[in-house]
Amino acid sequence: RITREATRMMSTYSTSSTMPERAYSQYLVRGENSLLGIKLIPPTFRRVKNHGIVVDKKGRFLIEITPQGSTGKMSWEDQIRFGLSPEEVGLVVANIGENEVELLRQPNEYNAPQVDTPDKLLSIKPLYGGRVSFCLDFVKDGIGGQRTHFGADEPVGPLDVDVSPGEVVVVKSLMQFSIPLLSGWHSTTTLACDYALRNPGESIGGANNDLF
Repeated sequence: RITREATRMMSTYSTSSTMPERAYSQYLVRGENSLLGIKLIPPTFRRVKNHGIVVDKKGRFLIEITPQGSTGKMSWEDQIRFGLSPEEVGLVVANIGENEVELLRQPNEYNAPQVDTPDKLLSIKPLYGGRVSFCLDFVKDGIGGQRTHFGADEPVGPLDVDVSPGEVVVVKSLMQFSIPLLSGWHSTTTLACDYALRNPGESIGGANNDLF
């Protein structure tokens, strides 16, 4: 049923003028008490010369963990988020399921000046049977479960989700696929190759192609 409805929806979009201009990619894994979400934040670009573009800012691979409240609904206001650079995504892909990966974010001094705030920690560690734990927490001096600088009465973390072997494969595949997208390589290279096809014989990139 879901497949038929999705197919019908895309068919309707493709034959009408209401085809959406934007899409929001995400993949969700529901844990015992928390929800893991991964999203892709695209890079930004800027124009150069006449009609060219270059990467202005690399994209981010966003990891979110949202706890489940006492009523059974997700407590979105207590969600913890952690953005990965393309290089950090590569680090995770190279180690996920085999070695533990820990990444730390120090508080933004501009957003929280003169305030004693904890660091944000992402921990991805292998478990038994091919399972992997994703955990987000606030730590200070190596001690987790710290209150955030937002004035929370109680600590939010640690929040963790136990990911099954099949889900690990999906997450790893999505992360690896995202690297050329986050770096802007896919978009700019596609445009460059398209330009080369439409302008055969023209020097590309301001260099003599015979030099390569």
